[in-house]
Amino acid sequence: MPIVPQSAFQFCGEFYTTVSPTFDASEGTNLYYEPGIRSSKSPGMLVGTPGLTLYGTLPHSPVRALWAGNGRLFAVGGTHVYEISANGYSVVTDFGAIPGSVGVGPCKIVAGGVYPANQLLVLDSSVAKIFYVNPVGPVVSLVFSGFDLEYLDTFFFAASSTIQNRINASATGDGTTWDPLSLADRTGVIDAVVGIAQTSSNLAIFGQKNTEFWYDPGNPTFPLARITGSTMSCGALANVGFIATFTVAKLNNSLIWFGLDERGVGVVFMLNGFTPVRISNYAIEQLIAQQASINSATAFTYQEDGHTFYVLNFATLTVAYDLTTQMWHRRGYLNGSTLERGRADNFACVPTNNGATNFVGDYGNGNIYIQSINATSDAGATIRRVRTAPHVSNSNQWLTHEFLQMDMDIGAASAFLTWSNDGGLTFTGGTGLAMPTIGTVTNTGIKTVKQWQLGHSRDRVYRVTITSSAEKVRISNAYLSVSGG
Repeated sequence: MPIVPQSAFQFCGEFYTTVSPTFDASEGTNLYYEPGIRSSKSPGMLVGTPGLTLYGTLPHSPVRALWAGNGRLFAVGGTHVYEISANGYSVVTDFGAIPGSVGVGPCKIVAGGVYPANQLLVLDSSVAKIFYVNPVGPVVSLVFSGFDLEYLDTFFFAASSTIQNRINASATGDGTTWDPLSLADRTGVIDAVVGIAQTSSNLAIFGQKNTEFWYDPGNPTFPLARITGSTMSCGALANVGFIATFTVAKLNNSLIWFGLDERGVGVVFMLNGFTPVRISNYAIEQLIAQQASINSATAFTYQEDGHTFYVLNFATLTVAYDLTTQMWHRRGYLNGSTLERGRADNFACVPTNNGATNFVGDYGNGNIYIQSINATSDAGATIRRVRTAPHVSNSNQWLTHEFLQMDMDIGAASAFLTWSNDGGLTFTGGTGLAMPTIGTVTNTGIKTVKQWQLGHSRDRVYRVTITSSAEKVRISNAYLSVSGG
């Protein structure tokens, strides 16, 4: 009766579901991997993704952007711009409606200016225009026609909505003034500009298939100039651009985005210096390829509990990349029995004396949530966490499965077990077996569960599902006992 250790079974391991589950069916939904150290009981454990606690609901919806700075929190809800209290929900200021806005589609809030006259500008994707948020008014006024917006070295920069491949600059320290002659046309490559992003001391100008980096040499007319030879090149990847403007996210001095090159679309890249590095894998790219309207995807980054995540949203799918482990997982909101994309569409962090508060905005309504791994539900809705383990097989010889045992911290929740004997194509019916608890650490919720007499198979895939609105989930180890014949 040999016992397959966690290091070989890899129940607590990487997620990699391919187009053909008979090749690799391993999956993780609302769980991410955390590696152990030399003294840990196992190489790693599975940790439940953060839940949501309702903070407040904006008068207009949906939540199209969040931004935090100097301990203050701002939001775009529907057609309105708000300042929200970051310490107990209230609308501090309703700056009024964005002129002409249709109230849907992502927005972008960018701060800049010369202290103390700091300024907030809002890019509204529904009208491809940029607006100034007047702190005195309150009033929101049009300042420029652009479909993307950034700030660098006292200047606001906009990707022009009216002239293709043109970048315009505001007056220094003043986003309300745009000299019509302070501009540059991107001529290094011919494909259309689809977005801009500030990284370190440079401005990345993204095309559909190529990207350039510009810097500030102090030119008297237009402040930026292209870094010679900076058109993005990455060996076999060649020139790289992106397809979804609102998937570019900043992280330290780097950028992450959902992009494409001349060979195709659907790859996630991360910037290393001036070089894009592919961080998506074949399984994630195959999953993304099944999505509709990929040019409407959005993304944000955040940090919590020692992990840094890039969360990428499509209409019906949310996937997340953990930069700490370089592993992907899936996230989702349980609506009845249907797993939908995650609710969070944008993010802002407000530091406090006790740490920080992570706020996220709902893509479908006016709700602003506090996102935390200490939250055990999605604003009251249960969270379904699923782990589908790798294949258990030995050259397709018969194996008898005596038991599966797991150590987990799930409180009063139950772990339900199903399995597949056809390579992960179909699983045992119903909700599965509630795995019996054979040991519990008193008053902690830490338990050992064990299921005996699991039959025999040439190729077995196990799946464990935990659905709860009241318990954190940690799975630290798994042991499988199998024998030949």
